[in-house]
Amino acid sequence: HSFPTRRSSDLLRNFGWLTLGRVTGDACLFAMFVVLSKTFGPEGIGRYSFAMALAGLFAAVADFGLFPFSLVEFSRERRFGLLCGRILLLRAPLLVLTWSLLALSTASGAMPADTVPVVLIVGAYQLFMTVVDGLNAAFVARGDPGLAARTELCLKALAAGLAILLAASGASLVTAVS
Repeated sequence: HSFPTRRSSDLLRNFGWLTLGRVTGDACLFAMFVVLSKTFGPEGIGRYSFAMALAGLFAAVADFGLFPFSLVEFSRERRFGLLCGRILLLRAPLLVLTWSLLALSTASGAMPADTVPVVLIVGAYQLFMTVVDGLNAAFVARGDPGLAARTELCLKALAAGLAILLAASGASLVTAVS
């Protein structure tokens, strides 16, 4: 069974937008990783990589399957304001709880003191991006994947660009990552 032409073209357009936003945004973050690596050396990039890995575990908990759930539920709701309210209602408490658990895990004294602020900053970024993913799910459910792609790309490019500029200007790892 073949799909109608309009539906196929919409699918390709939507896939193209989402792919473009994700790949280009991740390329910006990769460029930032390269600059941080060259600027701060093995020790600095090791702290950053550890922070990304640890915070990534907490971000996975903060998302906890909400993105696929959001796509299904939000495709049924037509009022965008209500969608945004639901996103915040679902994600904000989970974000606060997850970041608090991350902060408590850094307070144990098990990691070096100079790594703690990097973990907390990277954790805040990754958890914030789960909220952005929730908003992007609303954009996709409304049939506007281009807005979702542009939002993701702009946020990642802005974060990476600022980190690159700060690292190149001689700022510390904590300042560049923040």
